[in-house]
Amino acid sequence: MIKRQTEYIEDAKGVVYLPRPTNWLSGWLRSRWFKHHTQANSVIASPDTWSTLQRLYIIRTLTEYESGEVKIDERS
Repeated sequence: MIKRQTEYIEDAKGVVYLPRPTNWLSGWLRSRWFKHHTQANSVIASPDTWSTLQRLYIIRTLTEYESGEVKIDERS
């Protein structure tokens, strides 16, 4: 069973983008959770930027399961 999950995109310069959250608190918590599991800093992408990035780069999904397992999947 999935505990937490988020999509992200890493561009050619190594900048990691997360999609815009629904509110600032969930965005802050997601950023901390993401950094905990990947050791990577992230920035929030506006809807327009996210749309552009989706066309140019691979979309990855970070998933944490109830068991504690963490998995990264990708799709183009």
